[in-house]
Amino acid sequence: MFSLICGDVFSKDHQSIHVRVGGLGFEVWAPLDVIAEVKIGEEVKLFTHTHLRENLIQLFGFESEDNKKLFLTLIGVNGIGPKVGLNILSAAPKDQIIQWIRSADIDGLCTLPKIGKKTAQQIILSLKDQDWIQATQIEGSNNTTQYEQLTKALVNLGYRREDVEQVISKLGMDLNFEDSFRQSLSLLSGV
Repeated sequence: MFSLICGDVFSKDHQSIHVRVGGLGFEVWAPLDVIAEVKIGEEVKLFTHTHLRENLIQLFGFESEDNKKLFLTLIGVNGIGPKVGLNILSAAPKDQIIQWIRSADIDGLCTLPKIGKKTAQQIILSLKDQDWIQATQIEGSNNTTQYEQLTKALVNLGYRREDVEQVISKLGMDLNFEDSFRQSLSLLSGV
């Protein structure tokens, strides 16, 4: 129905952005990183998916077409609805999610909210061999990228950026993302 929305942000909350377009106000559900980045009064451009149910119309917005595509692919998996799909994109960077799918990393996917072992297996089974998943270029796995991904994932879970950066600086960056994520969560629970 709507594939793109451009307008001024007039309010936001913990799960959505309210965008004014031509005298109309739209509530757009978005990943936490998108909500954190937008400022009230600024113009925003979001790639949207319109989700229709019997008694509800919802707009979901993303900063890139790739994130929208990943969202649509995820909600196509049996057992994953739009809210869980949005929670997944809020909890980890797109590249990390795709990497977990490509490598059939069930433990990595299980770190995502509302994703248990069976759902992780279903995601891998449904998506691993999709051409666009295999063709997507993933940013390099150098320490800077992992640091940024880890920071983003933890801030999106609601931790303060200052606390996250302090905890990450204590970690050895020779750890993989999943181990760094788990250790960070453990340390942050004591902050």
